[in-house]
Amino acid sequence: MRFRLFASPVVSLAALAVLALAPAAEAQKKTDAKPKAEEKAKAEEKAKAAETKPEPKAEEKAGDKAGDKAKAAGTEDKAAGAEDTKDDDKDEATPAKPPPPPEDPTDAKEVPGKTYYYIGARWRQTLLPKFMLGLFVDGGPKQVWIPSFGLEGTMRKDGFDTTLYLTYADWGMDPFAFKGKDEQPNAWEIVESRLKLMNLGVDLLWGTEFNKNFSFQYGITTGIALVFGDLKRVQGRPRDGAANPENPDDIVPCSGPIRGDAYCANDNDHYGDYKEPSWFNGGKKPNIYASFGPQLGFRWKPIKQFMTRINFGWDLFQGPFFGLNGSYGL
Repeated sequence: MRFRLFASPVVSLAALAVLALAPAAEAQKKTDAKPKAEEKAKAEEKAKAAETKPEPKAEEKAGDKAGDKAKAAGTEDKAAGAEDTKDDDKDEATPAKPPPPPEDPTDAKEVPGKTYYYIGARWRQTLLPKFMLGLFVDGGPKQVWIPSFGLEGTMRKDGFDTTLYLTYADWGMDPFAFKGKDEQPNAWEIVESRLKLMNLGVDLLWGTEFNKNFSFQYGITTGIALVFGDLKRVQGRPRDGAANPENPDDIVPCSGPIRGDAYCANDNDHYGDYKEPSWFNGGKKPNIYASFGPQLGFRWKPIKQFMTRINFGWDLFQGPFFGLNGSYGL
């Protein structure tokens, strides 16, 4: 009995609690079910849209791919343009060096270490003085002018000239009386020279420059010559009535051998049109002739393509000389 009385209030309280909590639980279920329903509806809509959406054509796919490539290329072009813009900005920020002025083709200035070549012509006038002949013979001409001219080629580097030349020289002399220093007074002869020389030589010249156009030069000249032409010799005697038989100006040629004449004897055949043989043929006419001596001069180069020299010196075998050269730059 007591159990019933006790259980009845407990049951009543439990029933009241269930009734009280039931609306809240139902509301919570509805709240939880609402988002799930919405998500399910969205999923169904997407599925329907996917079913109804048409499949894109091949052309559209290719167009999409080309568009993607174009977009990528555009991106690269933009990057390149940005890089060019940066380079342009750098160029504008750093001013470019002005270009060097154009080289003047006529400027005479020479570059150190560079070799220059010239080809041209030369002329030289040599004086064979009386005193040089007097060292070896009595008599002889008072003086002999020996002109020479020809071609030359010059190689020049760092102010040093090497000039190779080929020239022709005329050793022609009018008849003159002479005899050797150690010969007898009656050994006079009349000599006439028609000798010619072909000279092959070289000038070696150093220089001191005053400016790019003008310099002072110093060095040596040397060469060897082939001798050709005739050297005529005729026995001579003092003219009749000569006050001094040793005076060369009073010696005349013998017309022929004269018996008993101390001057026009027949001990040789140097009469008429006698021509002296060369060294190679047992005579006294030289076959070769040397030249050597110091020289000084001035070099003038007004433009790059032209150079001229004035020089003077002393050939130890011929005498003092004066020369003029003109060359064109190659």
